[in-house]
Amino acid sequence: MEEKPEVLADQVYLTFGCAVDITGTLEKSPNKKQNVELYAHQIKVVGECNPVDFPFKIKERHSLEYVRQFPHLRCRTNAFSSLLRIRSEATTAIQSFFRDNGYVQIHTPVITSNDCEGAGELFQVEVRAFSAVYTFGPTFRAENSQSRRHLAEFYMVEAEAAFTESLDDLMKVMEDLFKATTEHVLSCCAEDVELFHKYIAPGHRDQVDLMLKRKFNVYLQLREFGSVPHGGFGMGFERYLQCILGLHNIKDAIPFARFSHSCLL
Repeated sequence: MEEKPEVLADQVYLTFGCAVDITGTLEKSPNKKQNVELYAHQIKVVGECNPVDFPFKIKERHSLEYVRQFPHLRCRTNAFSSLLRIRSEATTAIQSFFRDNGYVQIHTPVITSNDCEGAGELFQVEVRAFSAVYTFGPTFRAENSQSRRHLAEFYMVEAEAAFTESLDDLMKVMEDLFKATTEHVLSCCAEDVELFHKYIAPGHRDQVDLMLKRKFNVYLQLREFGSVPHGGFGMGFERYLQCILGLHNIKDAIPFARFSHSCLL
């Protein structure tokens, strides 16, 4: 931002982090690192910010671990504001994919009296309903873990489809979902993704184009011995973001991280 002589005296009180109302002219920049510059004619401080108490300092690169201590303020940083934009576009892409493929979104209850996945009391039922449904919302688990891959509260994409004839049918949906979402994010948030690949996880960009090659023999055997045709899958939203952005810690992939012995705000 360039200043002209007629700029008001309010500029004296400008500090890093304060909110300002600027009137000026947007012009082409001679600097190769930016396309435009704002020539300010008038600057008004709307919200002051004490630079002594403000946890983020100008021209300092703060680690993600440090920024994580201030969940209510970390959206002010370049990295986290980029993450929020990426989360928004990825959410849009996921919902568009399922809608375009005939899935109906279902809002399931978060609190239930059922013994979910606990195998405490199983019985068989037959119902006639939608043939393809999905849910996308918060999930809670009692993860007594401080690892970089676990959260007690996270977002999960879960889909169920009737009349699946093979595991390949299910894998096709999963692969198409992953590809469509990633292509949308890379297209709509190119600068935001580049920030992560350049400063947060250098060298990760080339890895995004590779498939994660691991052996899943144990999972295949679960379907091989006495299983019946059915289909469904779940994808942790933060795990997905952690994968494509190269984030070391999953706690940096969600606005307000909830994990064992930590619930800031």
